[in-house]
Amino acid sequence: MLKENFCVIVEGQMDLLMAHQAGTVNTVAVSGTALTEEHIRLIKRFTDKILMSFDADDAGLKAGERGVGLALASDMDVRMVGMPQGLDPADVILKDPAIWQKALQSSKHIVDFLLDHIQEKNLDERSYQREIEKNVLKYVADISNKIDQAHFIKKISEQIALPEESVRAQVEKMLAERGFRRKEIRPHEPSPGVARGAKSLRRAIEEKILGIYLWKPDLEDVPKGYERITESKIDEEINKLTPALKNDLIFQAEMYYKGEKALEDEVNELLNNFEKETLEESLSGLMTRLRKAEEEKDEEEAKKIFSLCHEISQKINQIKNSRFLEK
Repeated sequence: MLKENFCVIVEGQMDLLMAHQAGTVNTVAVSGTALTEEHIRLIKRFTDKILMSFDADDAGLKAGERGVGLALASDMDVRMVGMPQGLDPADVILKDPAIWQKALQSSKHIVDFLLDHIQEKNLDERSYQREIEKNVLKYVADISNKIDQAHFIKKISEQIALPEESVRAQVEKMLAERGFRRKEIRPHEPSPGVARGAKSLRRAIEEKILGIYLWKPDLEDVPKGYERITESKIDEEINKLTPALKNDLIFQAEMYYKGEKALEDEVNELLNNFEKETLEESLSGLMTRLRKAEEEKDEEEAKKIFSLCHEISQKINQIKNSRFLEK
């Protein structure tokens, strides 16, 4: 995903296997489940561009509906890969992998794709307008990038021969009707007590650790491990949380770990993961600084940062190797 700067999402396992055989190894499959906020967060760590390749009929489009909304709300570039009618990606690749590659290259933004899809139905003017209102404007409303949103509002107004203000008013009406629900579907919206920005995998693990500590404050390894990794007191982080989030985290910890005989082992695994993610976030920040130092030809600063990067990389490898030896 990092190399190609996009992720392909397919429906089934055979689609996934055939896509990988065709060389599209940046492909993942929903495999019968809905695309969730957590999936979007994970993908967004590597790329902001998604190519969705579902069946080319209305049912296939419906299957990806919620995932598309989540991705658009997370300021991702969501494109649809057009498949020949009645064929899924596995069928296309079996027939000719070159058709698959061409389809990927010809992918269209979800709004453009749907406008073309509806136009092919040859509806009368009123039905055409209603179809766009029902099946396209909801995605325009999901787009968090206001420039992109304005672009598509203008384009739709031209296609359905209505004033731009009317289309914009309908989009705003949809947002008003959703109310707080719009915030719920935005993966980049922070949970209460969490800093703004996408909730990273590190933060998700951190919240599990905090939840266990709130639920079982007598587990000494939790505060010790947390404070060693973050160099800050766990109680200070707890105090930043809202009462509602504290209750949520306690509930999640109890539901997930209740009856767990090896809770200490689970805690150690969480702390290992937390340390690895913390180090990787630090490494990512240092790599950005290193690139800047190299661009500015600051050799002394670049050398110092490179040394820190090497040190952190060694620590990450030590964590990975210790897991391998345990297995």
